[in-house]
Amino acid sequence: MTNSGLPVIDFGEEHPPGLHIARTGYAEFHTRAAHSRTRAWVIDRGTAVYLHDGDTALAVAELIDDRDAQPRLQAAAIAEIAPWAQTIAHLIRSWALADRQDALASLLRARGYVDVYSEGSFEVRREWDLEAWTEKIRRLATDDDPADLTGDDLGAVIQVRLKRERAAAQQAAVAALPPASGGSLPPLTGTWELARGPRLPHAPQPWAEVVLPLLVQRWEDSDDPVLRHRDALVHWAVASGISKAELHRASGIARSTIDRVLESAPPAPGHP
Repeated sequence: MTNSGLPVIDFGEEHPPGLHIARTGYAEFHTRAAHSRTRAWVIDRGTAVYLHDGDTALAVAELIDDRDAQPRLQAAAIAEIAPWAQTIAHLIRSWALADRQDALASLLRARGYVDVYSEGSFEVRREWDLEAWTEKIRRLATDDDPADLTGDDLGAVIQVRLKRERAAAQQAAVAALPPASGGSLPPLTGTWELARGPRLPHAPQPWAEVVLPLLVQRWEDSDDPVLRHRDALVHWAVASGISKAELHRASGIARSTIDRVLESAPPAPGHP
């Protein structure tokens, strides 16, 4: 257990339930080469620190530096992600529910038809099979869904539940955001990115970009008119690597206002 409150394990150990940190040993990383016309990748050395929820990786920080620097870098990265861990977990759950909603919508559009693979012809053909279609829908059900419904009726009930659960997960993500204590927000730099398994050939997405709309939503929905909450959002976004143009698009805050806020020093944590 670290000072952040998140348990820490090394890769190869069994993942405990709930939120925790998993860290790799010191090894090579193949990372995208910036501004290079001759090399798509470069080789660095360091460790990776993952935020996990049970067996599921939610976020990753790749810490490129020499071996002796790793304990300090890991401690700093863990302290940085800890205030955002609950929000990230709720967001990941909302995305999983959205995937289930999409899968269910696709099934309901099939209207009783299923794809059947023929081993003889090695072809997939479309066949009407209400029982098989209902079984595919039922795979998206839980014990809370009626067991006596079939087809569209069952799908409609599941749709309502998934919509409700997804909305609850999104609300929980906003509710779990760290408070703007003293008019400042804890940092969340580009060190922490979405974890998507093996590194893909496109640019990774920092978690700060993902949680920005939630912070904007909380600010817009707040009954508190104190401007320091807006100012905390501006200072946090720019310090987290979000461009002023993107902040303007996400929040509607005028660019002249953003510039004016940035001219003032961000408040120290714990001070109004």
